[in-house]
Amino acid sequence: MEKKSFFESYMNDEKNKYVNLETARLVNHIINRRKELNMTQNELAKRTGLKQSAISRFESLYVIPSLPVVLRIINELDLLIKLHSNTKKDIKQIITANNQRTEYTEQNASKVAKSNNI
Repeated sequence: MEKKSFFESYMNDEKNKYVNLETARLVNHIINRRKELNMTQNELAKRTGLKQSAISRFESLYVIPSLPVVLRIINELDLLIKLHSNTKKDIKQIITANNQRTEYTEQNASKVAKSNNI
Protein backbone atom coordinates (compact mmCIF):
# COMPACT_ATOMS: atom_id res chain seq x y z
CA MET A 1 0.00 0.00 0.00
CA GLU A 2 1.33 3.44 -0.95
CA LYS A 3 2.08 5.80 1.92
CA LYS A 4 -0.12 8.91 1.93
CA SER A 5 1.25 12.42 2.33
CA PHE A 6 0.43 14.60 5.32
CA PHE A 7 -2.02 16.54 3.18
CA GLU A 8 -3.72 13.45 1.72
CA SER A 9 -4.09 11.75 5.08
CA TYR A 10 -6.00 14.71 6.56
CA MET A 11 -7.72 16.07 3.47
CA ASN A 12 -11.17 14.67 4.26
CA ASP A 13 -11.03 15.26 8.00
CA GLU A 14 -13.42 18.14 8.82
CA LYS A 15 -11.46 19.36 11.85
CA ASN A 16 -8.26 19.65 9.78
CA LYS A 17 -9.66 21.41 6.68
CA TYR A 18 -8.51 24.86 7.85
CA VAL A 19 -5.05 23.56 8.74
CA ASN A 20 -4.79 21.88 5.34
CA LEU A 21 -5.85 25.01 3.48
CA GLU A 22 -3.45 27.26 5.36
CA THR A 23 -0.60 24.75 5.03
CA ALA A 24 -1.18 24.54 1.28
CA ARG A 25 -1.24 28.35 1.03
CA LEU A 26 1.99 28.64 2.98
CA VAL A 27 3.74 26.05 0.83
CA ASN A 28 2.42 27.73 -2.32
CA HIS A 29 3.89 31.07 -1.19
CA ILE A 30 7.21 29.39 -0.46
CA ILE A 31 7.35 27.70 -3.87
CA ASN A 32 6.39 30.91 -5.70
CA ARG A 33 8.99 32.94 -3.81
CA ARG A 34 11.74 30.37 -4.43
CA LYS A 35 10.94 30.42 -8.15
CA GLU A 36 10.69 34.22 -8.13
CA LEU A 37 14.26 34.27 -6.80
CA ASN A 38 15.31 31.76 -9.50
CA MET A 39 16.40 29.43 -6.74
CA THR A 40 16.40 25.66 -7.13
CA GLN A 41 15.34 23.29 -4.39
CA ASN A 42 18.97 22.25 -4.14
CA GLU A 43 20.13 25.85 -3.60
CA LEU A 44 17.46 26.42 -0.95
CA ALA A 45 18.47 23.18 0.74
CA LYS A 46 22.13 24.21 0.88
CA ARG A 47 21.26 27.65 2.26
CA THR A 48 19.04 26.20 4.97
CA GLY A 49 21.21 23.20 5.83
CA LEU A 50 18.54 20.76 4.67
CA LYS A 51 18.58 18.05 2.04
CA GLN A 52 17.03 18.72 -1.36
CA SER A 53 14.73 15.75 -0.80
CA ALA A 54 13.42 17.41 2.38
CA ILE A 55 12.57 20.57 0.43
CA SER A 56 10.89 18.46 -2.25
CA ARG A 57 8.80 16.51 0.27
CA PHE A 58 7.76 19.77 1.96
CA GLU A 59 6.83 21.45 -1.32
CA SER A 60 4.77 18.43 -2.36
CA LEU A 61 3.03 18.42 1.05
CA TYR A 62 4.27 14.91 1.65
CA VAL A 63 5.61 15.95 5.05
CA ILE A 64 5.31 19.08 7.13
CA PRO A 65 8.54 20.04 8.93
CA SER A 66 8.74 21.53 12.39
CA LEU A 67 8.07 25.23 12.85
CA PRO A 68 11.78 26.09 13.33
CA VAL A 69 12.58 24.43 9.98
CA VAL A 70 9.73 26.25 8.23
CA LEU A 71 10.98 29.52 9.73
CA ARG A 72 14.50 28.78 8.49
CA ILE A 73 13.12 28.29 4.95
CA ILE A 74 10.98 31.41 5.15
CA ASN A 75 13.89 33.46 6.46
CA GLU A 76 16.15 32.33 3.62
CA LEU A 77 13.50 33.40 1.11
CA ASP A 78 13.09 36.81 2.79
CA LEU A 79 9.45 36.09 3.62
CA LEU A 80 7.54 37.19 6.70
CA ILE A 81 4.65 35.47 8.47
CA LYS A 82 1.93 37.74 9.79
CA LEU A 83 -0.54 36.40 12.31
CA HIS A 84 -4.08 37.72 12.59
CA SER A 85 -6.93 36.73 14.84
CA ASN A 86 -9.63 34.81 13.08
CA THR A 87 -12.81 36.66 14.01
CA LYS A 88 -15.24 38.09 11.45
CA LYS A 89 -14.48 41.64 12.65
CA ASP A 90 -10.73 41.12 12.28
CA ILE A 91 -11.11 39.50 8.86
CA LYS A 92 -13.25 42.44 7.70
CA GLN A 93 -10.55 44.87 8.90
CA ILE A 94 -7.84 42.89 7.09
CA ILE A 95 -9.84 42.86 3.84
CA THR A 96 -10.48 46.60 4.14
CA ALA A 97 -6.79 47.28 4.80
CA ASN A 98 -5.75 45.09 1.88
CA ASN A 99 -8.22 46.87 -0.43
CA GLN A 100 -6.88 50.27 0.68
CA ARG A 101 -3.30 49.08 0.16
CA THR A 102 -4.19 47.82 -3.33
CA GLU A 103 -5.82 51.12 -4.23
CA TYR A 104 -2.81 53.04 -2.92
CA THR A 105 -0.40 50.79 -4.86
CA GLU A 106 -2.42 51.18 -8.06
CA GLN A 107 -2.46 54.98 -7.64
CA ASN A 108 1.32 55.03 -7.15
CA ALA A 109 1.85 52.75 -10.16
CA SER A 110 -0.30 55.08 -12.24
CA LYS A 111 1.70 58.13 -11.12
CA VAL A 112 5.01 56.39 -11.85
CA ALA A 113 3.79 55.30 -15.27
CA LYS A 114 2.67 58.85 -16.11
CA SER A 115 5.93 60.38 -14.92
CA ASN A 116 7.87 57.89 -17.08
CA ASN A 117 5.57 58.36 -20.06
CA ILE A 118 4.48 54.72 -20.01
